[in-house]
Amino acid sequence: MTGQTNAADILNDLITINKDRIVGYKEAIHDTKEDKEKIRRLFKKMVKQSELFLDELTEKIRELGAKVTDKTTTSGLIYNTWMDIAYADADGKPEISHFCDQIEDMTLLAYQSALEKTKDLDKSISDLILRQKQDLMISSDEIKNLPGDYP
Repeated sequence: MTGQTNAADILNDLITINKDRIVGYKEAIHDTKEDKEKIRRLFKKMVKQSELFLDELTEKIRELGAKVTDKTTTSGLIYNTWMDIAYADADGKPEISHFCDQIEDMTLLAYQSALEKTKDLDKSISDLILRQKQDLMISSDEIKNLPGDYP
């Protein structure tokens, strides 16, 4: 595998995790009561953030001369299934706070893994991933500091 192909694969994996994050937060917005507008706005902010990341990752893949894949990976399917399970407590009631914490944890884990894989690749790629990860860490703190008594 060439360095450019490897980099494109890594970036495409981050596209997949950001798509999963968007779906997760859209689900959380839908399930959060309308009177919790501050929380809904924060979730919408997370969606916008991942949409921006998608644009940046797509641009970088195209700069490499590689193809942006629009695939559902096995890990993406497992992630979405696991999120559905994690979303419900023993009574089957939504636990949105736990769900959102898990979205952030899984996303940060994917970015950490990507950083480890790109250490020997083009610096601009690792810089992009590092910057996005740092932004995600800030977002993750915002999510984890929400009161646990919503939706």
